[in-house]
Amino acid sequence: LDPSSNTERVIDLALSVALLFFMGSAISKISEALAEIRAMNDERARKRREIRLPLASLNVSFELISRIMQFVDYKLDRPGLAGLDTFLISRTLRMELFSSQQGYILVEHPLFSLTNDAFPEIFSSICAAFSKHEFEKHEHVFLVGTRSTAMHMTARGNFGLIDDTNFETREIKISGVDWFGELGIFVEA
Repeated sequence: LDPSSNTERVIDLALSVALLFFMGSAISKISEALAEIRAMNDERARKRREIRLPLASLNVSFELISRIMQFVDYKLDRPGLAGLDTFLISRTLRMELFSSQQGYILVEHPLFSLTNDAFPEIFSSICAAFSKHEFEKHEHVFLVGTRSTAMHMTARGNFGLIDDTNFETREIKISGVDWFGELGIFVEA
């Protein structure tokens, strides 16, 4: 093509404008993503501050504050439904949500598996009644010999069993779903 060609100049100009448009669009999307990440980090910092400041004002020991903040960081790093207000959705959708989130754990127990097969609506209600708990290392979940007021089901983790007769500890590694304290579902609290 001739350097003095008007067609070539128009094509070059159009390509330059298109390139600027696409680069501007890409930069805009990147800046939106960075703003969203910044907002998430600000929210995380706000939640950490809301927990740390009252602890410091109560003269809680530094070691205890550090342990609490480690657990808070662990909870904040894990994705979950913690921020979801389930009362914004219908009861039917809530039951379906609870079943999808906890049902796979409950069906491992023979009683709940049978309930799921025979009475799916009741199984959904049972899933909604279960509450999720996360425990720190060396935290007591259940004490042997005490009255069971709840059934505990595990999804993962390491659990220790302490024998009161000789104070011997043996670690039980639980991988997958397991349960204990089943009598607690038959006891009125």
